[in-house]
Amino acid sequence: MEKPEIRIGKNVYGPLITGDGNRVTVTSSPPRRPWLWIVLVLLLIMGAATILLLLDGDDAEEAAPVQTPRAGLGAGTYTVILEGSVANGSPFTRQGELRVRRPSDWCLRVGNPAGAPAPGAIWFASDASCFDGSADDVFAEWATDGEQTVLTPVNHARSMNLFNAVSGVTAAAYTPDRGEVRFQADGAQVTGTINLQGVDLMGGTAERGVFTAKFEAAQISDDPEALISSPEDPAATSELTPSDATGARYSVKTVISLDQLQGDPGNLDAARARIAGAIFVIDARDGGDFLYAPPDSRDDLFPVEGTVSGAEPAYVVSGDRAADQAKVAVGGAVDLSGAEPVIHLTVTTTAFSKVTSYEFRAVLRPVSS
Repeated sequence: MEKPEIRIGKNVYGPLITGDGNRVTVTSSPPRRPWLWIVLVLLLIMGAATILLLLDGDDAEEAAPVQTPRAGLGAGTYTVILEGSVANGSPFTRQGELRVRRPSDWCLRVGNPAGAPAPGAIWFASDASCFDGSADDVFAEWATDGEQTVLTPVNHARSMNLFNAVSGVTAAAYTPDRGEVRFQADGAQVTGTINLQGVDLMGGTAERGVFTAKFEAAQISDDPEALISSPEDPAATSELTPSDATGARYSVKTVISLDQLQGDPGNLDAARARIAGAIFVIDARDGGDFLYAPPDSRDDLFPVEGTVSGAEPAYVVSGDRAADQAKVAVGGAVDLSGAEPVIHLTVTTTAFSKVTSYEFRAVLRPVSS
């Protein structure tokens, strides 16, 4: 008897199965609609590409840099004019510097709060790199408030941030622990306010200090280590110590240059602050009087009186003064040939065999007696 042939899937899309009672054969047949496979493959490729694009977009979004709160503050050196008042209401105007070495660095130094206390003297830095330390030692935190940037002090055992409320050798240097420095940068100009409170960690007094001021800073160089040469130093506010010296009276308009010849480089800022606030008396004639009176200086050595020699328009000036185991000598020249007088002076102080010497040039301006 002939065995019937078995056929399965003749009209089914898929493998073809044939056979009889003793044998079964499975064979593949090509799809009747090959374009469907092509479409499916294309869809799979497009889907994979879309997934990759979405993943790349997520990665790009995660890698996008966070907007820095220091936007607009360029690295470089700035001169700063600071105007404000201390707790007792006494006003002050002081000149100093702002150095920005990186967008995350803020180094404001006006005067020397620890070495030469005076109203308006302040050091306020974002971290210890301002004082040759590590940037990891954070002294202030950054934040934004609209278009303004805000720095708030951080309690740090080694903080070098200090400010004065009064002057004098016994004046406290307060470490800020409350308040803020708020500013807005616009190209080469920075304007802002300082409102700080602090504690006397060095002296241990219970009284808290208060510092309130506004400031304007002008960029003079994109080099953070540039020599400061301010566009205009504030007029001296201290009264001239009574003296018999007669002649024209001048204050400093601009410190053109300052070089330390001997002594501790850490005192350079304090020296510059004294030079910027100094009063000069110059009787421009051979044999006339000369006087150099820097503020916040030892009253047993300053002011220094001396004499003028030479003839118009350039004169030689010199003077000296001595106290117990200390002395000071000044010498240089005054040039009256230009529209504004220029003085070139060397000041050398010796105390207990320790010598400190500075050489500076400054533009002078007349002040009323």
